[in-house]
Amino acid sequence: MSVPSFRSLLQLWAALVLGAGWMLAQAPLDTKQLGYLTAISRGRLSGRWTELGTNELRDLRIKAEGYDAEIQKHHLVGGLVVSTRYSDTERTRLLAYENLGQSAAMTGFYLAGMAYWFSVDIKPLALERIRESLTGIETLLGASGRPGFLPAFAGPADLAPYRATYATLGGPDPARPGFGRHAFPGTGPGKDLVWIGGASRDTYSGVALGLGMTFKRIREPRIRLRVSNVVEQILHRLDADQWRIRDGQGSETFITPLLECALLRLGTTINSAGYNERYEASVQRFMEIPPPATIRFGDPTPTVFAVANLMTLTGLETNETRRLGFQDKLTKIWRASGPELNPWLAAAYVNAFDRTPNDAIAGATIQGLLHQFPTPPRWQVATPPLATNTPMQTVNSLPWTLHARPLSERRVAPFQWTLSPHDPHPGTNEPVAHPGIDFLTTFWIARDSGVIPHESIQRYTNARPGFVRSPALRRPSLTNAPARTNRPTTLK
Repeated sequence: MSVPSFRSLLQLWAALVLGAGWMLAQAPLDTKQLGYLTAISRGRLSGRWTELGTNELRDLRIKAEGYDAEIQKHHLVGGLVVSTRYSDTERTRLLAYENLGQSAAMTGFYLAGMAYWFSVDIKPLALERIRESLTGIETLLGASGRPGFLPAFAGPADLAPYRATYATLGGPDPARPGFGRHAFPGTGPGKDLVWIGGASRDTYSGVALGLGMTFKRIREPRIRLRVSNVVEQILHRLDADQWRIRDGQGSETFITPLLECALLRLGTTINSAGYNERYEASVQRFMEIPPPATIRFGDPTPTVFAVANLMTLTGLETNETRRLGFQDKLTKIWRASGPELNPWLAAAYVNAFDRTPNDAIAGATIQGLLHQFPTPPRWQVATPPLATNTPMQTVNSLPWTLHARPLSERRVAPFQWTLSPHDPHPGTNEPVAHPGIDFLTTFWIARDSGVIPHESIQRYTNARPGFVRSPALRRPSLTNAPARTNRPTTLK
């Protein structure tokens, strides 16, 4: 029998002494709760969800704090969020950064999560996280030589784990030894950086959500000023590029009406005189378009980021009639998405309202799936193969499970809620750790809405299914924004 290593013993001691709640959080849901989630995935509902108790709520919070510590220690490069590949799951040696194509978007989600955390707990630590992530986004804006353009990631060229990634990203480029086809050396202020090219609407959606929620919920003048300057730079670049996302290296895409509306709403929030007229025209066009369709048997990523844009709009809109229109679109997306057991969509929906909707499916999805979410670190692991009697559906010549799979049976993704719960593939075991933005941000949004209350709050005993919360308004005011004293960098 092998003798445990000192590191293994130390990790066990830390888990017992510092994070005993994590171990408790892994206790399974009871049979009734599992049955309720199974019924949701099959489109039928009966009985009542048994809400999480005090110990389970405490364990969720400990898990959130654990993921925050995990991100700070292992998943930030200059304020930007990354996944990390190691030589083994003991983290003996860091080999490379991964999931860089989604780094900026995940950093925006992280920024939003920290803004919600501060709004709930008033923790100075959350402000430190926000400042660090803002520094990462500011670095992105100056990395490509096209001020205001948002690359997917930018990091020091001489950083070994990053060099191992960017040397082959997109396939090696024979004309540029040491660089992949998607990696480019920085210029100007970013001359010591390498940035990741591409034209990603997801990047802009994620960053817009983070900036918007930070400006709304954080009153610290210097943070608001930094947000304002970042927003102005992004919008100035889009103006210069005729509202196309162009990386200057051949990649280009269009801005959807929903994303345009969210970006101009963000601009109007920080500079009404500069952007309100254009926002008014944009929102009129957008309101005539049906809400984005929910993709059941396919990639849910477009739905995840469409909902992020609607969160930006509902969170920042000051016209009540218009905000009702945004809420209606978000509600329609959620109604179509309920059987998918996606807590990100559920949390976005309930948080869009000043008074939390009494929605049993949303509450059960959030509490149940976050309870099932593994404790940190979040490793890339394979799941058991499908049972032979699993009902299947073929769509676009691909096999899918007919019903959403439990979280424990889904393969691991860097942001779990962008992976279809109908995906039948088990995935692979790899020494790749993911940051847990999917858990952390969803948790704090749900805490803000009250669907996950503080563990010290007496549980509700209302007889009908649902989550009746305090009628007190949760929506911070957007007034008293500081005047901007710095102008954005002049575009070239």
